[in-house]
Amino acid sequence: MEVLFLTGVFLNQIVVQLIIEGGTAIAIFIRCFTDKKGIERELERRLHVEFPRGVLATISVIYSLCYVQWVIIFFFFLILGIHWLLLVTMLQVLLVLMTAYSSAAMGQLFFFHVVLIRKVIIMVC
Repeated sequence: MEVLFLTGVFLNQIVVQLIIEGGTAIAIFIRCFTDKKGIERELERRLHVEFPRGVLATISVIYSLCYVQWVIIFFFFLILGIHWLLLVTMLQVLLVLMTAYSSAAMGQLFFFHVVLIRKVIIMVC
């Protein structure tokens, strides 16, 4: 019984986090158009480079859509009456798949650099 309670608390925490992060991304998007000079000054002050405002707006929209999509999926599962443990299991499977994919990409990058370093050593010697 305690495991079910802890899983329910964990799931509620995930939903709250998704809503907060999605709301933050939407707020950044709105700020890109309402406070043009302020966002440009803040981007230059924090990043120390000139970063286009349109790129920031695009990134924040894509980011917020991803989070809003997860919240919609969560509530869709609740409306259909599908048990929340199934949703948690699906999220865990998705996270495992994303981790495996990113690990494969990092391995490919590592081996590319190993080959590149070997070529440079051969060319220098």
